[in-house]
Formats: sequence, C-alpha cells, structure tokens
Amino acid sequence: MKLYKKYFLSLSLLFVVPTLVCCSDDDKYSFESQNAWPSEKFSATIQFVSRLENKPLFSSDADFTAVKDYALKTLKGKSWLTILDRSDRSGVVNVSKIASEGLRMMGFALNSVSSTNDVQGSCMFFNQPAHSILGVPCGKNCYVTSLSPEMEGFRSDATGEGLTKVPVSFNINFRTVRFDAQDQIDAFGGSEGVMNSLKRSGGMNMLVIGTVKNSLMDALTAKVAEADPSFVVSKVAEGAEYSIFMLAEQHFWAFKSVETEALANGINSYEISVMW
Repeated sequence: MKLYKKYFLSLSLLFVVPTLVCCSDDDKYSFESQNAWPSEKFSATIQFVSRLENKPLFSSDADFTAVKDYALKTLKGKSWLTILDRSDRSGVVNVSKIASEGLRMMGFALNSVSSTNDVQGSCMFFNQPAHSILGVPCGKNCYVTSLSPEMEGFRSDATGEGLTKVPVSFNINFRTVRFDAQDQIDAFGGSEGVMNSLKRSGGMNMLVIGTVKNSLMDALTAKVAEADPSFVVSKVAEGAEYSIFMLAEQHFWAFKSVETEALANGINSYEISVMW
C-alpha cells in the first residue's frame, strides 16, 4: 500500500456563487508579520460536532435533523471549518445535503477502514476549495488527513470606539486524526514519526485538531514532545471515551477557548477558538 493514499470525496456543489473580494493593505496578513507568540488579537473559530464516543454520530433521523438545523444556522459567518466527527461513510449521503443547502465545499477525513461496509471518518465543510485532501497511514487502521484550506478569522483593532474586528484570511496546513491505540501514537510521534514528516512537507504552521482515547492523552503528549518539543498538545474537551485535542507549534498557534452546546441526545457542538 502506498504511503500516501490519496482520496478526495468531493462534492462540487450545484450552486456556486462567485464573489469578488476586495481588500486594503490593512486587511492583509502573513505569518512574517506576527508577534513571537500567539496573540488574542488574532482569532478564528472551528466547529467540531461529536459524541466523543466510539459510535457513529447519527443513530436516528432525529439526530441528523438536529445537527442539520444547527449547522445551517451557524455555518455562515461563524466557522470557516466544520467537522462532523464519526459521520462515517454511511452518513455521507445525508450530510451532503447540509453542504448543498449551506453552499459549502465538502470533504471526507478517513479515520479507519475495517471492511468495505465499515468505513469510519468525519465529514468536513469549508468555505473555499482546498488544494487537496490526503490520507496518510499512521499505525494500524489509522490515517492522518491533511488539507490546505483558506482559514478565515479576525484581527481585533483598538479604535476610539473600542475594538473593531477586521476580517483576515490565509491558507494553512490543517490536519485531523483519531487515535484509538498506542501503536498509532507511536507511529505519529518520535523522530521518524508521521508528525515530523507532515511538518517537513507542510510547514511549521501545521494545525492539528482531532480526537484521542482518554486513556491515551498522556501518551500522545509525550510522543509529540519527543518528536519536537516546540509543539504543544492542548486538551480542548473531554467526553465519555474520547477527548478533542489541538496540536500546534507554540509560536504559531494557541488554544484560546471552547464553547459547548448540546444538539441532540449525546451530540455536542464544540466551538473551538484558536489564536495566532
């Protein structure tokens, strides 16, 4: 099996609205202009919808309806990236309706493949086309999904009338993964692990948001530090079986806060705020 398994579950939406965006010099942003450490002046939000359990996101039509209603109300203007954790292959057809009605691009982050009928993963929505979506093997039955979408955030400027939010956007190297076993974490971290390979190919501005079994959080933190001590693992939220984690180089990104909202029986939306 090739080291890089390329898959792109692509939905070319039926409705594409071309938009001309004009910006002034004040709207431009580059990593070269940032301070030595992340600042609350720069922030963006990522939606992560999950049960944080080892089961599919949707167990009934009511579950899907609750997530769909929530997503269509919040996709525009609130989050540039939305991840529906464990929507799995079985949920892709239904989830595509959210992308179509919300006028967003859609991709699939592969977590594991046990058989042709058991493909586990997460559907992702983003506002602008991503350059590519790649699944990189990482231990037994685990894949790190990589994509380069355009991140949309805000710069808060102090004015005489208080703080003014100025939109900023730039392409980043985003990754997501689910860790179920120690061998997967061993394959990810360490000097020869997948993390350093992704860092070298994608750049130090890599941002990883994924899930890990609660019992493996300390192991993940240790293996990441072994691979590169400048990278930090932050626990975003903890559920019954899994935790959401954020991993990033400490000079590029920092976890700011998370807001949790219950959507349906056992399903929560986590609004993850990051700063740079």
